[in-house]
Amino acid sequence: MSSPPAAPITEPEVPPARSHPRPLGWRAWLVDTDPSGPSSVHLLHAALALVSLGAWLSLWSEVLLLLGWKGLTPVQMTLLQARGSNIHLSWFDFPSHLFFSDSDASIVGGCVVGVALSLLALLGVWPRVMFALNGLLYLGYCVAAETFLGFQWDNLLVESCFIAALLPRDRVARAAHWMGRALLFKVFFQSGVAKWGSPTGDWFDGSAMAHYYETAPLPTALAWYAHHLPDGWHRLESWWTLLFELVFAWGVFLGRIPRMAALAAFTVFFVVDFATANYGFFVPLTAVWCLLLLPGSTTQAVVGRLRSVLRRAPLKAVAPSRRRSVARLGLAGIWTATSLYMASVPLLGINVDHHRWRSVRKWRFANAYHLFSSITTRRHEAEFQTSTDGETWTAHAMVYKAGPVDRAPPFVAPHQPRVDFRLWFFGLSWQRSTPPYVANLLRRMCWDPDVVQPLFSTPLPSDTKYVRIAYWDHAFAPPGSSDWWTRSPVDFSRTISCDQLGW
Repeated sequence: MSSPPAAPITEPEVPPARSHPRPLGWRAWLVDTDPSGPSSVHLLHAALALVSLGAWLSLWSEVLLLLGWKGLTPVQMTLLQARGSNIHLSWFDFPSHLFFSDSDASIVGGCVVGVALSLLALLGVWPRVMFALNGLLYLGYCVAAETFLGFQWDNLLVESCFIAALLPRDRVARAAHWMGRALLFKVFFQSGVAKWGSPTGDWFDGSAMAHYYETAPLPTALAWYAHHLPDGWHRLESWWTLLFELVFAWGVFLGRIPRMAALAAFTVFFVVDFATANYGFFVPLTAVWCLLLLPGSTTQAVVGRLRSVLRRAPLKAVAPSRRRSVARLGLAGIWTATSLYMASVPLLGINVDHHRWRSVRKWRFANAYHLFSSITTRRHEAEFQTSTDGETWTAHAMVYKAGPVDRAPPFVAPHQPRVDFRLWFFGLSWQRSTPPYVANLLRRMCWDPDVVQPLFSTPLPSDTKYVRIAYWDHAFAPPGSSDWWTRSPVDFSRTISCDQLGW
């Protein structure tokens, strides 16, 4: 006679409510008595899959313009340069699927695969495997086009996929959950350290936020209103930012009260940042990891309600595996040590072997973050102009950049218009030489305007003989004005003949 089947093991993260009342006193500050568990991971995986899906769709919409044969940074040229400096170049030196095939079809096909991986993760089909593959695939684009995919949220997406692949959905994994919280802590605390060391001291004297809204790379219309708040409010914003990044951020490792205080501070930042500036998918991606700050009982109730609405069986959990726990603990130690090593150069200025540091940084599974370390006080915008005779010039406004003074700054996040965003950095160093991607942009305006037409809100002529870059000093218009911006010309411009640029 066969033995009866064993009873399923229920999820161990949430004990009966009455047997474990909320902690009081010091326990509420130091002890996490209701930690995240499998139900938290279910929510996190779904949220991260949605963010990843949006990131891939955004990249897909502009990937040929960035990386294609006629793009601004053709991957074929990047590979030629890499092979020129290393005749034994291997995939480990250039970890991208484009190493094997750099055709335009492969460039677009990778985005299609990324969308599919994100959808499968969203549907719960081997999500940990999907995130591992997703992170590796996205890493390949970051390596192939670092000019346009070298932003901190691109690194954060790769790192997030790596940690998400270590988070099981059917058992408690304390080391992996700790890594998720530590990632959230790292983003904010390291940014606070960078602000603390700002060479201009703008966060200490309270002037940083007085300029932030106006000089952000791609502000929104609400930034105009935020910029015109009283100076005293901007000083409070600056000092509050230092306080929550350097002090409140530690709450992610503590008990319920400091953890909820950290969550509240992060939420305020997310709302203000998403409303006033277009930083791609940075805000929703960072907010995903806040799900690990919620009490396990809360996430279990949410997941239970969702599964009942979808008519799915309740979650079941198995006992943790000691061998897997030891492996995750080892990976957590490696990740922590690597994170500290990666922060040694940009944040602490420690003298290290830069070749080794760059070789580790290339994989992006552990990164340093230094958001808004100092705020620029001037906004210089490059304007692209065309001419058929070198005498009469036509200005061409870009779709997302500050241009016409009567045009409101747009809301575009979580989409990331990477060329418009990167050109903001070009405006900061307008006296220097023209970077290759800008030279290619001018070349396409001359000889193949259809390729770069999506970047501009006005049509590009087909008979251009000369191109010019003019520079403008932009500032938000004062209250009562009918315009959004005021601008004045910078006494500097570059005029180039199309024949000089060549094909």
